[in-house]
Amino acid sequence: MFETLLMIPVFWILRILHVKRVALIVCSAVIWSCYHVYFNGLNSGLISFWPFLILSNCYLTFEVTSRSEAYARTYFVHTIHNIMACLYEWGFSQFL
Repeated sequence: MFETLLMIPVFWILRILHVKRVALIVCSAVIWSCYHVYFNGLNSGLISFWPFLILSNCYLTFEVTSRSEAYARTYFVHTIHNIMACLYEWGFSQFL
C-alpha cells in the first residue's frame, strides 16, 4: 500500500511542527481523508477517516520498536481493511 508508505514522511513533517501524538493521529487521518475525497469523492473521504485513525495509531505504536516493523504491521492492517472493503463492495457482505 503506497498510502501506508507515505504515512512515514507525513509523520516526519508533522513532528517537525512539534505536534503531539494524539494530534499526529488526527492530522494524519484528516490528511488521508482529504486525499480520498480528492480522488474518490466525499463519501470515500468520510468513510476513510476512522480507518486512518486506527492505521496512524498502529504505526505510531510500533514505531517505537522499529520503523520497518511499524510499517509492516500497519501495511498488514491496511491490507486486511482493503480486502474487507472490496469483498463488501463486490456483494460478499453476507460472509462478513
